[in-house]
Amino acid sequence: MLIMYCKFEEGQWGRPEPAKFSGEYWDDAPCFSIDGKKLYFTSRRPTPSNPENEEFLLWYCEKNISEYSEPVCLGIPAGDPSITSDVI
Repeated sequence: MLIMYCKFEEGQWGRPEPAKFSGEYWDDAPCFSIDGKKLYFTSRRPTPSNPENEEFLLWYCEKNISEYSEPVCLGIPAGDPSITSDVI
């Protein structure tokens, strides 16, 4: 799986395209932070502790003006992430 996006310009949605950071590994379940500045998702990308991509871990990218940063691994085994404004 990969994460797709499309832009809304001049009152119309553009054609969906793969996100620049997605497509090489199994990426799934994208979820935006409350402020829209981070995109969380699960992925089976390799890491030092998961070199064979055996489990889904939680990752995020930060939005920089018009693009997203390279993915950062939080190292947390994950199902589908969800965001809430509630604080426990």
